[in-house]
Amino acid sequence: MGWSHTWSSFNLAFHGGKLTIEAGNDPKDSSSGVINSWSGLSESCDISESAAFLLGDSAENYISLTAPYTTDSIRKELDDAQEDGTLTHDPYYLSLTANYTVTFDTDGGSAVDSQTVPYGETATAPADPAKSGYTFAGWYLDGKAYDFAAPVTENLTLTAKWTTNSYTLTFDTDGGSEIDPITQDFGTAVTAPADPSKTGYTFAGWTPEIPATMPAENMTVKAQWTLDRYTISYNLNNGTATGNPDSYTVESDAITLNAPTRPGYTFTGWSGTGLTGENNLTVTIEKGSTGDRSYTAHWRYNGGGSSSGYSYYTIKAT
Repeated sequence: MGWSHTWSSFNLAFHGGKLTIEAGNDPKDSSSGVINSWSGLSESCDISESAAFLLGDSAENYISLTAPYTTDSIRKELDDAQEDGTLTHDPYYLSLTANYTVTFDTDGGSAVDSQTVPYGETATAPADPAKSGYTFAGWYLDGKAYDFAAPVTENLTLTAKWTTNSYTLTFDTDGGSEIDPITQDFGTAVTAPADPSKTGYTFAGWTPEIPATMPAENMTVKAQWTLDRYTISYNLNNGTATGNPDSYTVESDAITLNAPTRPGYTFTGWSGTGLTGENNLTVTIEKGSTGDRSYTAHWRYNGGGSSSGYSYYTIKAT
């Protein structure tokens, strides 16, 4: 900015920083104003639109000019201020302050509004942004933590720093063999464990499915099972039996086999799965049992009286 005397024209140029001029305060002294005749402004007026431009009687009584700043707009606003009595004489006070923009790059986090900060003043630390799977670790400038007490003298872009959170994947096997939980960082690949086992059941997968990568929360998956069904087969040796089931599961109530019948024979017992010998008259499959089973019925012929089950006859020769 330059000037010489009341009737000289001068140029205004301002692009950054802060400029304050106070040139007297006596309205009778027409030569002491900052702009003694605003009609003397030249056609050159180059002031950043982001700057705050103040003109007035003093630091306490001034008007704030409106951007964009041109010689015509400055003349008009000064004329209007004199006409309405806001300013009473040539302005003795001039202040130009650059405004800078502080931008916040959240690096994928929630948006944070930029701030307009006058030259030499400080930015205000905003509320922490949020980012799924991460914890906010501060604002950084050129790789260093930014000091919000530092004066702002240029446009800035501050970048959010994040630390990765760890989460735990827990396995509810619903009575099956235990599986240790997995704890690892968000977004890292999850290796599915070996399938659990459960007596009497076949593993049918996890609900919900195990994620390919660790989610941004603790998670529990539950084992799904299908009930195994086992067969019961019988060799009744020409006998008959009613009410004996041909299958069961680990959840079935205890099953006691009904004794078979056979005309002319006496039932002497069962042999088969889990039994010792052939004279087991009562066979019970306890609840919780597993595996396919087979049983054989044994008989004694009533006519021969042999306990071996064989019949004997007497043949008389003549």
